[in-house]
Amino acid sequence: MRDAFSGAEMSRLLGYLVQRSIGYGLRWAGAVEDSGAVPVVREYAGWSPAAATAMTAALAWAERRGVPRASGLGLLAALTGDPECRAVEVLRRGGVEPEVLARRLADQAGGAPG
Repeated sequence: MRDAFSGAEMSRLLGYLVQRSIGYGLRWAGAVEDSGAVPVVREYAGWSPAAATAMTAALAWAERRGVPRASGLGLLAALTGDPECRAVEVLRRGGVEPEVLARRLADQAGGAPG
């Protein structure tokens, strides 16, 4: 998975994630996840709609490749394909361009999920 990111991208992304997790992350989780504003997806109980859609795409991609399980790379690639999801926002704020990452992941894994 770390081959998907350049060293600079990985450093910026991890730095951003650490920064978010200190204080703000706890407030956000309590305010947003428990607010009822986000619909609960029944197929993947408790997952966001973006995460459930990405997991479905990653599973389908694994099946097409004859792989028994979805991979982290497939899931990450599927998330990068949803410009409205929180993961894309986090990637952008962490200095990673989701479109570039999606192409890199597709090249590494032999095709994009979805």
